[in-house]
Amino acid sequence: MNKPADREPVRISVTVRGFDLDVATAKRIEAALDRMRRFEPLVSGVDAVFTSDKRGFRAEALATIDRQPSVRARAAAGDPRTAFDRLEEKLRAQLTKQRDRRKARRFGSPTARRGG
Repeated sequence: MNKPADREPVRISVTVRGFDLDVATAKRIEAALDRMRRFEPLVSGVDAVFTSDKRGFRAEALATIDRQPSVRARAAAGDPRTAFDRLEEKLRAQLTKQRDRRKARRFGSPTARRGG
């Protein structure tokens, strides 16, 4: 199996609907999404969508993982930066959880054998 450093870079797509995102925040979002491989080395792409409506800002992300089910996270907040911070926390937790499950099955941890 290839090491994560030998793999191609993570494909990142950021879509903004209903408002303008400043350049500094956009770069911060792309950098954070690029770091998702740290939590799950098999991540091949991350698609993020930011929307604005009368209730605030929503952020959704879909992380594509090689030979594994994709991971989706959603968050909402009063401003786009906070919405992204919440989204990043959720996505990080889900990717870490999926990686740990895969490792537990592969290496046969006691909790994987018991089913819980």
